[in-house]
Amino acid sequence: MLNYLMSNARFQAKLSRHLDASLNGLSLHELLIMNYLDKSSEKLRAAQLADLMGLTPSGITRLLLPMIKIGLIRRQADPNDARSSLIEISRAGREKLNEGRERLTYFVEDNFPLTQQKKLTSIIPTLKDLGQRL
Repeated sequence: MLNYLMSNARFQAKLSRHLDASLNGLSLHELLIMNYLDKSSEKLRAAQLADLMGLTPSGITRLLLPMIKIGLIRRQADPNDARSSLIEISRAGREKLNEGRERLTYFVEDNFPLTQQKKLTSIIPTLKDLGQRL
């Protein structure tokens, strides 16, 4: 198991570094946050985003603040909970997300043969199951 964890950590670090360079100013984390917001039928609390991303509340806050500042996402007070805020993707964020998705598609096509893509896709249920156990 330790070998898997070490290999996975190294793969993710390298993948993130290469993707960040390919996404035209977006980080992989920013792309994922905007993707979660875009796919959600409602505005999300920062705590929900932290859970989806596997981050701490302070970790997600550090990612969200610059995104708010440059207009990729919007934050508003939660009318049902004064301690919380609701996050949604902005129009500019959606445009940047669509561009990022397109660049991500090209990156995957250029760097992963179809057979490897299929192998990676096949382990998603196992990874989700393991993640829910933690």
